[in-house]
Parts: sequence; C-alpha cells; structure tokens
Amino acid sequence: MATSTQLQKAVSGSAFRERCAALVCRAFQAGIIAVLACDQAPSDAPTLDDMVQQVFQPSCVFATCHKRPGVGGLQLEVDIEAELLGVAAKGAPDRIRVVPGEPEASYLLEKLTAKMPAAGDQMPPGAPLEPDRIELVRRWIANGAAID
Repeated sequence: MATSTQLQKAVSGSAFRERCAALVCRAFQAGIIAVLACDQAPSDAPTLDDMVQQVFQPSCVFATCHKRPGVGGLQLEVDIEAELLGVAAKGAPDRIRVVPGEPEASYLLEKLTAKMPAAGDQMPPGAPLEPDRIELVRRWIANGAAID
C-alpha cells in the first residue's frame, strides 16, 4: 500500500489535493447514501397494523386469549407497541418479545414456530399459523418492526 508521501510524489501538489478531496467527497456521499438506505424500510415491509389485521386479530385476540388481561402477561388490544417491542417476555424474562431487525432473537417468532418454546406452548394453541403468516411476522421483525 502506498503511503501519502509516495502518492504525493506521484501526483503534483494541487492535483494531489484535488484528487484526495474528490475521493473523500465520494466516500462521504457513499456513507450518507448507505445510512439513508438503512433508515428506510422497503416499501413492501409489513407494519404493526399489518400484524394486527393479518395475525393478531384473527389468531390471538379473537378467542380472548390476549385481550385485557392477557394470557402470559401479553395484551394485544391495548398498547401493542409497548407490549411487544424490546420488552422481556413474562414467562421467559431472559427473552425479548420482539427485537427489531432480529427475527431469530425475537421470542414472538419462537412462540409461533417452535414446538417447545422457552416457556409455555406454541402459539396459537392447537392450530399453528400458516407459513405465509409466519413469514409475514418474520419480515416485519427483520425490517425493523415498523409501527406504521
């Protein structure tokens, strides 16, 4: 790898500075673009509203399981965001219910997919979710667990 002194000798004074400035500018722009790209969820990324309508309402709340007061300390009709995002599970306090961006670290996904989760039974009881709805939950979490 060439040192700055070697590069300076290879390129005359002002040309060297211009070249360095251009490289720094391009690197800065690339970094900004990368950061902006990371901050924006894909347009097809599921939202919390999608989870409520397509997963929680038909499978978790309809039978009053997770209505107030919720089974296992989980209520899915009140402040769902506060109940799920970054919150330790009541039955497995060493597990976080939803870790935005990390579906495999999220206890919610474990409860929906594992035959024997860390605590309790697989949800919903008696009839596991269809693979497409599990994938919807996985995508929601993987894309940052968007609220709206």
